[in-house]
Amino acid sequence: MDGVKEFKLDIDGEEKTVVLSTRLELPDLGLEYGYCYEKSDNDTDETEKDLIAFRIRQESDGTDSVLAITSEKERQFAYSLYKRSIDEAK
Repeated sequence: MDGVKEFKLDIDGEEKTVVLSTRLELPDLGLEYGYCYEKSDNDTDETEKDLIAFRIRQESDGTDSVLAITSEKERQFAYSLYKRSIDEAK
């Protein structure tokens, strides 16, 4: 899988391997969200995957930090943003 961005993410207190689906940036608001799904050895193209949203913060050294979304209101906003971007891409 060339170009697949895998990384470790703490999910419910357990470190899991996830695959980055996309990143969406809102420069006017200074926000960036990432969306990924948990990787499984049994995944196929037809496997239903749960989408995980998180906030991305760029550090002063140029690296990105992954921040959990703890507010239900922000979580709903992040998912609605993702849905809207998918709908617009169709």
